[in-house]
Amino acid sequence: MVNLFSIISVTIIFIIIMIVFSSEKIDYLVIALLGAIIAALILINTKDSPVNLDLNTFIGMIEWRPLIFILGMQIIISIAEQKKIFHYIAVKSIQVTKGNDRMLFYVIIIISTLSAAVVADVTVSIIFAPLLIRTCKILEIESAPYLFGMTICINIGSLITPFSSSENIMIAGHFNAYPEYNVDVKWFALNIMLFGFILLFVTLITLDYLMLKKNERANRVRVELVREILLPSMVLDNKKAFNKNLILLVVIFTAFFFTTEAYLVALIGAIVMVLANKEKMEHYFRHIEWNVIFFFASLYIIIGVMVENGTIQIINDFLNTILPDNVLVISIIFLVFSSIISGFLANSPTALIFMAIADAMIAANPIIAANPNILIMALLIGINLGGNFLPQGAACDVMTLTIATKNKVKGFTFKTLTKWGALFALIHMIFGIFYLIVYYFLVF
Repeated sequence: MVNLFSIISVTIIFIIIMIVFSSEKIDYLVIALLGAIIAALILINTKDSPVNLDLNTFIGMIEWRPLIFILGMQIIISIAEQKKIFHYIAVKSIQVTKGNDRMLFYVIIIISTLSAAVVADVTVSIIFAPLLIRTCKILEIESAPYLFGMTICINIGSLITPFSSSENIMIAGHFNAYPEYNVDVKWFALNIMLFGFILLFVTLITLDYLMLKKNERANRVRVELVREILLPSMVLDNKKAFNKNLILLVVIFTAFFFTTEAYLVALIGAIVMVLANKEKMEHYFRHIEWNVIFFFASLYIIIGVMVENGTIQIINDFLNTILPDNVLVISIIFLVFSSIISGFLANSPTALIFMAIADAMIAANPIIAANPNILIMALLIGINLGGNFLPQGAACDVMTLTIATKNKVKGFTFKTLTKWGALFALIHMIFGIFYLIVYYFLVF
């Protein structure tokens, strides 16, 4: 028997957390932890069930594998950043272009997109945006088109691997809990990567046509200056340590292709890298974003409460009454709604609620249960690419805008980023729908 008070109050708590997390004006972690405690207390006092609700029940609602994966990856990436591996890649990419502005555009966007498939999108912005602005100043060309291209395409990079973003980690980890599904690196390679690279190609050509052709070309004197000033060696403090950690990083990412237990690879990889660098673990623990881990743990509890009190089942029953019994149509609706919502609100809570709805649909629909790939693909595409609809929808957009404002980049403002971001988010959504249709008729 459902309890309306429990359903309404916990739903309000979840909405408040989404709004607070998206606004970034209030400490979202405090609100999330408080919300999880209140939601748990409400369930304990309103659930009409012989099952004993104790601390173990709520701890069991937390999906630990994604959290362990995030912990391990944060340590690995923190070490890689300290050894300047990604800075080296960024400077090397600029040097390869030899100051050719069009080549700079393509190389930097492709490298930053591929980097976003490995590290957090906001980290990519922090590394590449300042270097791009400085390079464009030396070349005496406008940096806005390059920044637009970078920040729009970073979200494409976040789509193509299971460890590129918190949302992907949660979605992959969640569906890996099903014994019959393996949403790992191989799954992404077979189902998502091709779409990501096609989308990157289309986006680059469109950006070139709409923005780059209008930009002034760099003069030869300035081109030579870039070639002389920007040397990859300038970012290396310790070449031996750099090479050692680069090899370890390659080995770790290669290992992801040979196991479905990605969280174990991340954890073991983090321990090996810490031992190799002869630092105490507590040193790297200071660089871990614990607020992210505790925030996700709180959300898992709240979503678990919403499953227990019947909220998710009510949403699923409502969707079943209005949606046709067609997996393709359901997947397209999933893509569109998750894309739009993640443009206005935070990606992580949006992903969690859609994951819970997907669980209910898999349980109720044997066709989806037999092959949920298209539904998972729709969720991944919508969550990752919808962030471009508004700057606040993606952390990398906010970071790039902050860096551009600080450096007084002409033509890169909240208004222009919203204009171009929304346009490409719409283009990406249309291509996503088309890809689902093709996948449905050729593969499903």
